[in-house]
Amino acid sequence: FNELSDFWKHLVSDFNYQARYDLIDCIVGLIITANPDRFAKARRIQKELEDNNREIAKTAAHLSNLMQRHVDIKEGSGVSSDNFRSIRYAINYVAERSANHHYESYPKSELNRLFSQYDDRYWPSLPEIIDAIGANAEYAEIYIVDEVTEVGTQSQRASSVDCVNAFYQLVQLATHHDAAMLKKVFSLPNGEIATLLNIVYDWKDEKTLSTEQLKNYKSRYKKNM
Repeated sequence: FNELSDFWKHLVSDFNYQARYDLIDCIVGLIITANPDRFAKARRIQKELEDNNREIAKTAAHLSNLMQRHVDIKEGSGVSSDNFRSIRYAINYVAERSANHHYESYPKSELNRLFSQYDDRYWPSLPEIIDAIGANAEYAEIYIVDEVTEVGTQSQRASSVDCVNAFYQLVQLATHHDAAMLKKVFSLPNGEIATLLNIVYDWKDEKTLSTEQLKNYKSRYKKNM
């Protein structure tokens, strides 16, 4: 770790005791929660959720049409079936089928009493409910819930900029003991931060993060703050 000797000197001279440990926690956080594998997984899951939502929307629209057709076919035909007539029957059935004792013990009687007070026309039909599920899936926003992973997946394609953004985001979130910590980290020589990240992520050869790259990534991050 001789390559980090200058970084350690700045760490001791520029940061107070507690802030040093906060910054070290950020570095550990890079290894645990802000690494390329985690960002790649987040990107993959986003894509899977988008594909899954499209399939839900398509399937729900088809099922809604089939259920409405079932209602239309029966209308005035003198023929009927035991299909669910309203959401009430569907809820009771699924609760019984899944042995949901919480539902059976508490809301079931109140819900059934409420449903009994109003004719089925006052409630959304099952085809309408299924259609709404599809519409919700079609327009649902897919988003990252933690700030570090969010900035680590903002670029159009995976690269070292993801990890640089994650590093500065971790620092930005760790200002409990030194409000100026991010400003101080920005002031550290670009070469020191590039060397630190190369060691943390074991970037070598063609993957090595250069001082110039770090400078450009940092400038971009600051503009987007």
